[in-house]
Amino acid sequence: MTSPTFIAEFADGVTTRMTCHCTADDLDLARGIKLSRAAYDSRIGQAPPPIVTARFVQPFSDETIRCYDSIELEAERSGCCQRAAPAADVTKLRLSEALTCVGNARRLRRAENFEEDRFDEEDDIVAELDAAEDILTDLGVFVSAAS
Repeated sequence: MTSPTFIAEFADGVTTRMTCHCTADDLDLARGIKLSRAAYDSRIGQAPPPIVTARFVQPFSDETIRCYDSIELEAERSGCCQRAAPAADVTKLRLSEALTCVGNARRLRRAENFEEDRFDEEDDIVAELDAAEDILTDLGVFVSAAS
């Protein structure tokens, strides 16, 4: 079964479509908002404006499961994104973990390039880079919440 798609429209007219790991019976609005804001930042290269409308739709058919207005979205954003900044030691530890993941990905890539069999560890490399990206995204949420 494919997870529902979260469609968010930002105040400047940009729209994102993000597949959220949830079910139609248990929608994860906080995850949809987080993924949409990260996608906006990645695509546009700046902090996203507020989301004005959003909805979850069924995959492939785009049949609406649930719609959210700006009031519901602001209430959710206020509740899910207002975390205190981590202590400096925690931030350093998390950055170290991210660098370790990147280092592991580089090591796997070098091993793949030097092996005669040219074995395919692409999934392992991608997993390491995804882990690093998740850590850095999480730290980005902490940084934006602290400022």
